[in-house]
Amino acid sequence: MTIRQNHHYLHQTIDDTHHVHRQNSMVRQKHLKKRIDGISMHSMKGYETLNNTPSVRLIKGLLGSGRSIEKSKKKLKGTEIICNNM
Repeated sequence: MTIRQNHHYLHQTIDDTHHVHRQNSMVRQKHLKKRIDGISMHSMKGYETLNNTPSVRLIKGLLGSGRSIEKSKKKLKGTEIICNNM
């Protein structure tokens, strides 16, 4: 392999891994959005009952801060969240 070919190959692999990472993160985001949908602003499913109570604002704040949903759920132990599409 010449230096030029080697250089090209290196960049190709870097691009590939970057692409895979991007795909993974997109899949993760989609999955996360799906998990969050029941209690987030994206969907109004199971949301009418909660409307704009402090708990919803709390949920919004927790989700916005990028915490894992599990942690948010632990924080909200006292709050009943009805979520059909988990």
